[in-house]
Amino acid sequence: TTYELQSATGTIPMATTSASVSIFRAHEFLDDWEDQEIADVNDGIDESVDQDVLIAKMDLTASNTAMFVPCYASTSVDNLEATISGWTTATATYIKIYTPVNSLEVGESQRHSGIWDDTKYRYIPGSSYTLRIYEENTRIEGLQMRGTDGTGIYVSNSNIVNIYISHNILDGDNPSGNSNYGIILLDTVAPTSTAYIYNNIIYDFGTQDDCFGIGGSNNWQEFIYNNTVYGTYHGIAAGGTSRMTAKNNAVFNNTDDFSGSFTTLDYNASDDDMSGDDPHWIDISPGAVEADDWAKAFTDYTNYDFSIKDYFSPLYDSGTNIVIVDDDIIGTARPRDKSTDVGAFEFTGLIPKYRFKEGGEYRIKGNIKFK
Repeated sequence: TTYELQSATGTIPMATTSASVSIFRAHEFLDDWEDQEIADVNDGIDESVDQDVLIAKMDLTASNTAMFVPCYASTSVDNLEATISGWTTATATYIKIYTPVNSLEVGESQRHSGIWDDTKYRYIPGSSYTLRIYEENTRIEGLQMRGTDGTGIYVSNSNIVNIYISHNILDGDNPSGNSNYGIILLDTVAPTSTAYIYNNIIYDFGTQDDCFGIGGSNNWQEFIYNNTVYGTYHGIAAGGTSRMTAKNNAVFNNTDDFSGSFTTLDYNASDDDMSGDDPHWIDISPGAVEADDWAKAFTDYTNYDFSIKDYFSPLYDSGTNIVIVDDDIIGTARPRDKSTDVGAFEFTGLIPKYRFKEGGEYRIKGNIKFK
């Protein structure tokens, strides 16, 4: 019930009246914002000021402006398919579509807590392509996205650079489907195209051989860090002339966890035998019954809680530190201990100063006091 106001340019506004006012979201759907048309402005806003809600020109570089698009929770879902295109951007004048979580931005966080939450922002268009990105310098952060039969995030253009996709939950909602993709980077791009995909949870995008959680194709250079991918035919796939670096990913219960030829494949956790491919491979399921071992790694994977169960989990402290991945999917700083944990989560429980790992032989001699 308390709001701090700022102008569209971020400055402190000058009060010109003491009359009562109403506060509205500029747009009710992500697609309405992207269209930048008067007809799509929130109907609650007086028509005389509809034009003031819109960006005069979609050229962010000319105005030296970054476009932040906060997505707020509602009792209903955001169900209009959006396509990000028609903007002019640069490295510093980018588009960021995100759920606000910081107390300086919003009173109550609009973001999930690492597991699907119907009280937070949800983007569920119910179409074959959930979100299309044709614009470079675009960032997607902290959304919950659910597809019904198709693709979660589709990225393609002739020359598209600086794509950042992080802190999202992508639910395919179709574990037995076909031609489903969590995040797909299509090959109609120049060799300079780059994408950074990290701290995402991706699951149930189909068990047919044309389905995958994260997929890259010709000419893309992709950096895939600290994602958790579950219940899809191909977990992470490097296709064609893709130049994919994959580190710290927890990929399990897929028919083929990692497929294709990777530039770098290191410090990943899998229930496939990757010992010949990944120098620092972490085996999620060393035992005969994989499900039992998954239960040791994750808090409650059957209900899609992929947080790290405890410090006995094979994911704990098993990754490598990566500069751009300085937190996890819920904002916990990385690393908390010596090394970054593998997967989308960093362990948040108590880290004892001294601890015994499972297995092996322990001998104690002399006067020992445990406290």
